[in-house]
Amino acid sequence: VIDLGLVSRPLKDSEAALNLLVHPYARVPVVLAVNLGVPDESLSITELVDIYAGRRRKWSDGSPIVVLQRERGDSSHRAIAQAVPEFAAVNDAAYREGRWRIVESDQAMQEALSITAGAVGLFDLGAIVLQRLPVKPLRIDDIAPSEASVQSRRYPFSKDLAFVSVEQPGGAVAEFLRFVVEGEQARSLMRVSGYIPLPEAQ
Repeated sequence: VIDLGLVSRPLKDSEAALNLLVHPYARVPVVLAVNLGVPDESLSITELVDIYAGRRRKWSDGSPIVVLQRERGDSSHRAIAQAVPEFAAVNDAAYREGRWRIVESDQAMQEALSITAGAVGLFDLGAIVLQRLPVKPLRIDDIAPSEASVQSRRYPFSKDLAFVSVEQPGGAVAEFLRFVVEGEQARSLMRVSGYIPLPEAQ
């Protein structure tokens, strides 16, 4: 019934056991996004961990930090947890303790970030750029999320996007995949929208 699905994380063991085919097409920086009223422009990884641990509770101007978490298993949280084990530990503790408000979708996160003073949450840069969302991505250790900084791994957080199919695509589905993966127009669209085309990013 469905030709292609979309994933932004590796397949779970139960999914891999179904012998699904994975077709990677883009990489996207995962960012710490904040409400436009937040004065800060950059955070260190240590400060990021301290915020989710509840040890740092105020922005540089003294205004309160309002942390928003996605549900367990969210791909953006997973990307940062894989890069920063200390974040994985404090993030898991926050879930167990019910420390922060949990939002269940990208749309809910973007709405909460845009209307909540002092709010911070994890988001992907492409969604912010493509939808021109009224939120601000912070630099990490003064490194901005960009294709060059992700490629060089100077910016530490990213995740890969892929299509998933039950069988080898044919016909129009295969043509679409070729357009996305190999077509210069598609690759150009991805770049201006905050995404990094694969396989060059691999």
